[in-house]
Parts: sequence; C-alpha cells; structure tokens
Amino acid sequence: MNAKIKLPDRAAAIPEIEVPIQRNSESDIQPLSTVSDSGHALIGSQPGDVTVKVSGFNIVEIPSVVICQARQSTNFDRGYTDQFAIQVIETATTFIRFRVRRIDDGTGSSGWGQNLRVDILVIN
Repeated sequence: MNAKIKLPDRAAAIPEIEVPIQRNSESDIQPLSTVSDSGHALIGSQPGDVTVKVSGFNIVEIPSVVICQARQSTNFDRGYTDQFAIQVIETATTFIRFRVRRIDDGTGSSGWGQNLRVDILVIN
C-alpha cells in the first residue's frame, strides 16, 4: 500500500512540466569525448553556502566538461522545495572543488536540512 504524503503548500504551488528530449545530431557529438569519471558526494545538511572539495578522482587537470547535479539522497519525493545552484571553481587530476548555494528562498544563504547529494560527471 502506497501512503500519500501531504506536501507543504509551497511544494504544491510549484508547477511540473514534461517535455520531450531534444536529441543531438551525430555531427554534434565529439567522437573523442569520453566519460572519464563519475560518482557522487554526500554533502549532508549545511547551515549556509558551502565550498566542497571532492577527492579521489583520476582525471586530466582541466577536463572539457564537469557536470554537478544536486539531488535528494533518497530517490523519493519528500516534498522539499529546496533548489540549489552549483558552480565548479577548480579541477585538478585528483579533485574537483565546487560551491553549493540554496537559491529558492531569496538571495541570502539559509542552508538546508536534507542530506544533499551531488552527482558528478567528468567528460574529457
């Protein structure tokens, strides 16, 4: 039996849209681009903005693309309306450093209570 969870009013006010994927053409794909590393980091709850250094990588010093995506640590909609901005600020052969800021509640740094997870994808 699936229990219904009552979402806070703020969460119910955020519309959800569904859009189809726009596929790249074969000519848009770089044949030498490869995923060189991927993983995730558990950032946890924080009282405000945070700079994160994730170590343990084996990548080129300046990769072509580093993608960081904030998500809940569990794959379940708990009704959190938190939204995050992540900016990569430094890469090296063994680490990636980025900043995380919660952006859904104005311009201040308010922090968050959830166990935030950041997925990381590195492409050479």
